[in-house]
Amino acid sequence: MRSLTIAVALTLGAIALASPQELVQEQVPELAPPVPAPPRPAGAESGPETEITPAHEAAVVRGLVYLAETQNADGSWTAKVGRKLNESYDYTDDTGHVGVTSLACIAFLAGGHQPGRGKYGQVIERGLDYVLASCTEDGYITRNKTRMYSHAFST
Repeated sequence: MRSLTIAVALTLGAIALASPQELVQEQVPELAPPVPAPPRPAGAESGPETEITPAHEAAVVRGLVYLAETQNADGSWTAKVGRKLNESYDYTDDTGHVGVTSLACIAFLAGGHQPGRGKYGQVIERGLDYVLASCTEDGYITRNKTRMYSHAFST
């Protein structure tokens, strides 16, 4: 769950570094060495271990702060809404985007925050209100001509 939080917060928080190592070197070189990931439960699939470092945690915090500061008054987050058209991309003006709003809410939830509670409770509630207000009578979740890809994030 924490890995999802890091991925979403880094992506939506506009942190454009190529790797966590670069983040540590460029942003917070004085932080302590990496903290090893907790051991896997018996019988869990084997695979690469993920280390959550203090630099990762700091990046998540910065990403969530950024998201909270950039939320629109209606609860949405702004992004281009459009569609792939042959080899180009046709998009409308930047506007409230139901898919981006859903991903932003997921970042807060993955970080352990809950609607109506704590530091980001109202941020999450406004975002969820926007998404729920975007539901049509047939169950499709869309606003400002967003498409099925955004509907999937919203569900």
